[in-house]
Amino acid sequence: MKLWKNIWTELNKNRPCLIYSDFYFNNWNDLVIIPIKWNNKLKYNKKIHIFLSKKEYNFLYKDSLIDLKWIRQISKKRIWKKIWILDKNILEKIDNKIIKIFWIKKEKK
Repeated sequence: MKLWKNIWTELNKNRPCLIYSDFYFNNWNDLVIIPIKWNNKLKYNKKIHIFLSKKEYNFLYKDSLIDLKWIRQISKKRIWKKIWILDKNILEKIDNKIIKIFWIKKEKK
């Protein structure tokens, strides 16, 4: 499989991403990331997107979407710099949507 180039609608170019890796992954040379997208034609799909408002998050240039359909693994060498940390509320939304997307069963406590 040729995984190094984008094909059709796959994401390319430099873009902000959410690093979605726990301590276990951070010991490796790879990270799991979720891209953050923005453009004039934001098509919000509540099943796979999480909306980030520019007003609420002052580090954003525009209203943005965390796009869960593009979760992927990348090398740590691709990361330029850490800019911000998202609050726990957003991370919980991401967790819940990933559980639904991948049909993961929650552990009973």
